[in-house]
Amino acid sequence: MIAKSNYTCYVIDKVTKLETIYNRIHEIKTRVKVLHRDKIIIYLNNIISGKNEKEEKEKLELEHNNLYKEFEVLNLLILDLNI
Repeated sequence: MIAKSNYTCYVIDKVTKLETIYNRIHEIKTRVKVLHRDKIIIYLNNIISGKNEKEEKEKLELEHNNLYKEFEVLNLLILDLNI
C-alpha cells in the first residue's frame, strides 16, 4: 500500500512563500558578499599602487559598515513585505 500525503493548498502556499523569502534573503547575502570581496580587492590594489594604507583601511571599513547597514535594511524590508 502506498501512503498518500494530502496537504491543503494553504500549507503548500505557505511553504512556497517561505521558500521565496529565503531565496530572496540568500540572494541578497550573496550579492553583499560579492560587493565585500570587490571592495577588498580595490583596497589591496590601492595599497599595491602605493596609496596610504591607513587611509585606505579607514575607507574600506566605512564602506563595509555602510554595506552591511544597507543589507540589514533590505533584509528587514523583505521580511516586512512578505509576512
